[in-house]
Amino acid sequence: MWEAFTKSEILERWLAPKPMEAHTVTSDFREGGHWHCYMVGPDGVKMYSRFDYETIDPENSYTGQDSFCDEAGKKDDSMPSVHWDTRFIEDGDTTKLMIIMTFSSVEDIEKTIASGFQESFEMGFGNLDEILAAK
Repeated sequence: MWEAFTKSEILERWLAPKPMEAHTVTSDFREGGHWHCYMVGPDGVKMYSRFDYETIDPENSYTGQDSFCDEAGKKDDSMPSVHWDTRFIEDGDTTKLMIIMTFSSVEDIEKTIASGFQESFEMGFGNLDEILAAK
């Protein structure tokens, strides 16, 4: 599970809801580093985002800020950003995943939901389920 969330080549395989695809622009998984990526659909339109890593506790957790951005990685202030606290909890032979997402305001949550984030997020996790089932 840790690698599915921290290695860009694996993230690319599941993050985007089908039929979209995720692609890495740059990846620097370390405290102070970031992952700059985009999702592209069949129409060729690209949506860029970046995740700025704050803390990393290998195999256990990481935190950071997720934001929409432009092709160069400059944050898009017209869209809300969200703070992620992602935790991997070993439970016997399984791993529990806990993601705590913190927004700056209720309006930011509402705008994010209206953008289709929840559906996209759920579809991405469906892709991850397929990858993990194939192992």
